Amino acid sequence: MTGKQVWRAENPKPPEGQVFFWGAPTLHGEHLYVSAREVLLRFDLRTGKPSDWPYAGLVQCDPHSPLVVQGNGLWSVAVSRTEGGINVLSLAPENETTWVFRIVKNPEAYWIGGDADRVVLMDGTTLTALPVF
Repeated sequence: MTGKQVWRAENPKPPEGQVFFWGAPTLHGEHLYVSAREVLLRFDLRTGKPSDWPYAGLVQCDPHSPLVVQGNGLWSVAVSRTEGGINVLSLAPENETTWVFRIVKNPEAYWIGGDADRVVLMDGTTLTALPVF
């Protein structure tokens, strides 16, 4: 490792009067997944270019939401002021399916995590395990 920059993604220009920010990234296979403001994007790890992805720009997520890869899915949280849901996007090449679990009751106090083919939601004082496919 040389510490040399491999590539750089430029900030997309936000609408007038709005601030741009990146969400927390996650790596999986040959891709980097990240939210730009509230939109999920996928970049090629080798080139840094946005990769061909059926969900690019179509799914919103809370910018503070961790992105979790478990099973064949990319998991994120989308919230409003009063509630939210967990989005799951299929990463299987032959399956372009999405799911939404509308179970977030505390949009200011949630966290998701995943390991060993399990996804767990901490929502206020509730802990919920979700099915991984």
